[in-house]
Amino acid sequence: MVALVEQGLIRGEVLDAGCGTGEDAIHMAANGHRVVGVDASAIAIERAAAKARERGVDVEFAVSDATELTGYVGPLRHRRGLRAVPHDVRRGQRPLRGRAAPGDPAGRPLSRPAQPRHVTTTTIRGDITVAAPPPLLYDLIARVDRAPQFFAPHLYASVSGDVVRRWVLAGDTVRSWTARRELDPDGLRITFEHLEPAPLTAMAGEWTFEPTSAGTVVRLAHTFAGASAERTADVARNTTAQLDHVKRIAENFSSLSARTVHASGSVAVTGSLEDVQRRLVESGWAAAVVAPDVLALKWTGSRDRRFHAVTAVARLAGTTLDVECTVTAAEDSLVSAVRRWLPTAIRG
Repeated sequence: MVALVEQGLIRGEVLDAGCGTGEDAIHMAANGHRVVGVDASAIAIERAAAKARERGVDVEFAVSDATELTGYVGPLRHRRGLRAVPHDVRRGQRPLRGRAAPGDPAGRPLSRPAQPRHVTTTTIRGDITVAAPPPLLYDLIARVDRAPQFFAPHLYASVSGDVVRRWVLAGDTVRSWTARRELDPDGLRITFEHLEPAPLTAMAGEWTFEPTSAGTVVRLAHTFAGASAERTADVARNTTAQLDHVKRIAENFSSLSARTVHASGSVAVTGSLEDVQRRLVESGWAAAVVAPDVLALKWTGSRDRRFHAVTAVARLAGTTLDVECTVTAAEDSLVSAVRRWLPTAIRG
């Protein structure tokens, strides 16, 4: 989009449908365009409006369904020079149904739509004080590649630009979803919005990390559509559980890191990757195919108290399975034994 603006290919008024946190909309407005940015995420729109104010740029933002722009596109289509910027799924602006009410503090449409449909949203907020510095806590959440080692339900995470895909254990099954996130290390803020699958598509939120004399106040907010009592209670429980777990990990991070051992090796196997996955699951591992010829693994032997976590990534090349394994021992006294045992365990 920046290149299009610089080449003069965007002229006149602009509707940025699915604007996210407003970077493109603000850039176009700063280059002399009248811009309206709409997005389904109230949190994204609030962040976009804040950015525009901070940079002194005049942009109109509104919470709206980016696939049904009645009342937004119509009045603009008759204006000479309009360029409507399409919704881009790769950037993560997956719309919800509905639009902001007139006078919504996040922004307003160019003209009031006829018979607007409102989105009912609920926000659950939680906070906890952690005896650890803000940068450590920020990295603990931002570094999703380390989540499987420190957060029990997490099996694997992959990152592509600002989109994260996670695989998480839910009982005996593995669930997967994608989310768009925006990292702000200077402001110690992480915002996120679930993209797929439903019902998580109606979920967005943010982490913030405020330094205090006692360490850091960690705040987590979840905003979601469809405020049923059951859904609200589930989100509230999960918010509290996430904060409690972050506190436990952060306050013991040095010890956990010191007890973590890495090893790699190869083993000859027969059959397809799915055959390998099935045999590993039967042996007590959680396993998911996360890419072509790639398995993510996590040991789920609940009675094995030697380990805090055992995770691995296995890549199949012909009849050879290349394994990278990470083990966090449960106690300092077990680290040496884990170092001796791990290479043999991989080959076995």
